[in-house]
Amino acid sequence: MGKKILLISDIPGYGKVGAMAMIPTLSFMGYRCYNLPTLLVSNTLDYGDFAMMDTTDYMEKTIAVWDRLDFDFDCICTGLMSSSRQVDLVTDYIKTWKKDGRIVLVDPVMGDNGSLYHGVEEEMVEAMAGLAQVADYFIPNGTESRLMAKKKGLDKKDYRHPAIDAMRDLGAKSVLVTSGVSMEEDPVIEGYDHLKEAYFSQPFNRVPVSFPGTGDLFSAILIGILLDGKSLQEAAALASKAIYEMMAYYKNTSDPFHGIPIEQCSQMLLKSIGQGK
Repeated sequence: MGKKILLISDIPGYGKVGAMAMIPTLSFMGYRCYNLPTLLVSNTLDYGDFAMMDTTDYMEKTIAVWDRLDFDFDCICTGLMSSSRQVDLVTDYIKTWKKDGRIVLVDPVMGDNGSLYHGVEEEMVEAMAGLAQVADYFIPNGTESRLMAKKKGLDKKDYRHPAIDAMRDLGAKSVLVTSGVSMEEDPVIEGYDHLKEAYFSQPFNRVPVSFPGTGDLFSAILIGILLDGKSLQEAAALASKAIYEMMAYYKNTSDPFHGIPIEQCSQMLLKSIGQGK
């Protein structure tokens, strides 16, 4: 049977973001998926009108029940959270759960394009920086890495790889800084693989269209490939390729706010990462 992955993220009622993007993706890849929702959202936020329900109290009660029932997982992936209280709850849960061989991927979803997302409080920067200490794989985008480094006073050090080394100073083992740009303005992912003890830069292709949930898809594909034994750079390259091909295929959709219809992309996904015909 496939490895068991717990997804700690938001669940939309309409649209493919958060757990609703990650569950089918990882299921296609052969994993068993479970979820601990951080927020219930009526639809993806891009539509401009939405309703939300915070689930922190439910999370606390669920973790207590799972502990009594001795439920276990091989891997935990975290995404969007609603408050520093949630982040602290998840951090404590992971610390109790984590043993040798268990893997944690953290996507500190907070902002992009130089600022925090609408509705995200400044206290989340400090909280997400703290979550790095339990991360085997920490994958902020460029904005999030700079915000956390500055908050922790790490942005003034003379590093060869400033954002990556700042995130490692927070306690993360391996780091990917996504949405980066090289000196030639070509898009590139900067990374450090703790298993190889090596830095790397991985170019990727962009599609001139925006879909919500592509970061969640990237996290899901990345951890699925990593659990299959590939290196971090290999996983980043394959995940980027898969996202590019799905975005290119659906770039002319009439409803990009819905996100990529991942259930219709199963064969495309598996072929792009070398698992399909």
